[in-house]
Amino acid sequence: MKIYIKTYLSRTLLLTSAMMCTQVFAQTTLTLNQAIELAQQRDLWQQGARLQSKALSAREIAVGTLPDPSINISLMNLPMDSFSFSQEAMTQAKLGIAQMLPRGDSLAIAQRKIELERGQLDWQQANRYNQIALTVSELWLDAVAAEGAIQLIEKNKQLFEQLLEVTKASYASALGKVRQQDVIRAELELLQLEERLAGEQQKSANTQARLTSLIQRNDFEYEAIVFDLSALPSLTLGENFKTKSQTQLIELLMAHPSIKVLRKQEKKIEQDIELAKQSYKPQWGFNASYGYRDDANNGMDRADFFSVGVSFDLPVFTDNRQDQQLKAAQSQAEATKTSTQLTIKSLLGQTYAEISNLERLFERQSRYKSQLEKQSSEQAEATLTAYTHDDGNFTDVVWARVNVLNIQLASLNIDIQALKSVAKLNALLQPNLGQFQGAQQ
Repeated sequence: MKIYIKTYLSRTLLLTSAMMCTQVFAQTTLTLNQAIELAQQRDLWQQGARLQSKALSAREIAVGTLPDPSINISLMNLPMDSFSFSQEAMTQAKLGIAQMLPRGDSLAIAQRKIELERGQLDWQQANRYNQIALTVSELWLDAVAAEGAIQLIEKNKQLFEQLLEVTKASYASALGKVRQQDVIRAELELLQLEERLAGEQQKSANTQARLTSLIQRNDFEYEAIVFDLSALPSLTLGENFKTKSQTQLIELLMAHPSIKVLRKQEKKIEQDIELAKQSYKPQWGFNASYGYRDDANNGMDRADFFSVGVSFDLPVFTDNRQDQQLKAAQSQAEATKTSTQLTIKSLLGQTYAEISNLERLFERQSRYKSQLEKQSSEQAEATLTAYTHDDGNFTDVVWARVNVLNIQLASLNIDIQALKSVAKLNALLQPNLGQFQGAQQ
């Protein structure tokens, strides 16, 4: 039994190793643009939207079709005393057909309304593409930030490890001013660096897992994906939005997919107003019937009957129905226009906030690159040189090295925040629609 279990485990391990090797060779390395394109292509929401668009196309044909005619078959004026079909002259078998017509242009208006709804869905798809591009970009930048922080921490960790070894050696040989508390301080800082490293590794793993979930295959089959996070992505502003006037920014925002969705909604509500106006018009109907009569009991021939008629309703009591429907549609139209204006105002506020934020980040970026990073490194070297010549404090050495790391991490964070602002501005004013081709003006 033990031999069987060992053999089974050995085979299992070999099979697992073979699968892992296969997965390693099947890895796909993605850049940011490739990840965005793949996420857009594999978005299940888009598949559902395409099916919904087909459903709207079918509905558009259906609502433009006349209602089915009605058939009436009846036996009229049958005598109760004998139930004889030939006894009375008015007894007849009647076959009739009736067709109701829509009010005014209601069919064409209903078709136009569904056409606008389909156009609204198209722009919702475009907005989805844009949001996916922004989401992937932000997650990608978070992953790059975590990987960059890991590299910086590992680099400084090596320095602290060397510093700890030197400190231990100096303390053991009683050279210089090295004290036991210096050794303890070096060990403590090294432990804190290891904790910061573990935290950044956790952030990197979580962010990459979220990225993978966005671009995984829809059949959920395993696919090994590696992200090329070796450098900051080259995100650039499409235009210098800072020089744009408010009118120019609003014009750019009017082309945003979310605004296009609301504009389509406005036009759709306008069709509801037109439909409400059609309810004031009468609904016409036409009917025709054929009445068959049997010959009389004495053999006399009886003529058959043919009838034709027209019917229409009289919408004269409109206070509680037609008038109220029209008022409701008009109020809804104004409410939709208000929603559009509020959305434009919100997007404009976001645009100004990101432009201001980006300007401040560029200033801080310049300060860190030109002054803080350089001066902190020089200070760290100076304190270390002084300490090695018994003319400095070990605490100052540790503080200077930690300060260098903190400034480097802060500089990296500013770079990431600036790129996020660039991505948000491009999403607002020059949205990334990927391969989307469905949106109509």
